[in-house]
Amino acid sequence: MKKLGIALLALSLPGALAAQSVVELFQKAKTQVKSASYVDALKTLDALDAETAKPGHEAERKQVDPPLAFYRGVCDAALGKKEEAKSQFIAYLGFSPNASIDGAAYPKKAVTIFEEA
Repeated sequence: MKKLGIALLALSLPGALAAQSVVELFQKAKTQVKSASYVDALKTLDALDAETAKPGHEAERKQVDPPLAFYRGVCDAALGKKEEAKSQFIAYLGFSPNASIDGAAYPKKAVTIFEEA
């Protein structure tokens, strides 16, 4: 019985570690956006996208889809990629139709494009 408990614990650890890395990736991306490291943030968001696309991460995927779109939109806007940003903001607004953007927290370009979307 004790061996079964250890085996079950060992099987659950990879999922727990993966979930932790998803949280860490998300926090890293948010920090990068906040510090205006937009190119690095896009790379981190791509890694987060890839991690949550793996089998077994369906619940996490549903949780990160909206913020992935939002933060990609912010990064794209800040980098002058207006059409990409608008597309991401439209996707985000599909998840949260009544959402708004904090003009004090994000670049003016991002706020303008978000409001156009």
